[in-house]
Amino acid sequence: MTTPLLTVSDLTLGYQETPLMSDVSFSLQPGEVCAIVGHSGTGKTTLLHTIAGILPVTNGRVHFRDQDISLLSGKDRQVYLAQRLGLVFQAFHIVPFLSVEDNVALSPVFGHTWQGHELSQKVREVLDQVGLADMAGKYARELSGGQRQRVAIARAMVNAPDLILADEPTGNLDQHTGDTVMETLVDLARNRGSSMIFVTHEEAYLRLADRVFAVENGKLLQR
Repeated sequence: MTTPLLTVSDLTLGYQETPLMSDVSFSLQPGEVCAIVGHSGTGKTTLLHTIAGILPVTNGRVHFRDQDISLLSGKDRQVYLAQRLGLVFQAFHIVPFLSVEDNVALSPVFGHTWQGHELSQKVREVLDQVGLADMAGKYARELSGGQRQRVAIARAMVNAPDLILADEPTGNLDQHTGDTVMETLVDLARNRGSSMIFVTHEEAYLRLADRVFAVENGKLLQR
């Protein structure tokens, strides 16, 4: 049997007295794509942030391959984030006074993956994939909201991460662009052997996932 890329065991999210979710347990195989649906405020974003190591694991376990991420030091957690994960948030989290190209390059710079010409080439390739190749030199503040989100998606993709965590990645995009972006993200996961978890309210995107989970009454249930 293939060793899971990610294993979540008996995880409780939120306060112990009033948890957002409890007894969350699932595993994710290499190359598997999973979707999570549920009402706003039910803990979906908190779950992604906990898997990413942004929020601490206070009750339960999160293992990435054989590593318990709750035991990682601050420096090791930064490496985990920079080299293993690609993150797409609801907010763009891009730097407005940097160029599009420099914003995308921030991820591999912090992860020390590539340098010089190779870094520039990788950044240009991923910008082409999200339809922003002709805007590489523009400042991020000059872009529309949809374009800024595509910069954030390109930044998440550029390191060819083992795991992509995407929180409403198409929330600020028009329908056509959103469809293209979702297909690009899923293609990345499948073609490079990455896994992906995405949160969405778009029922149409659930067809792209191998499995779908729903948050109901504080539980994460597989549909």
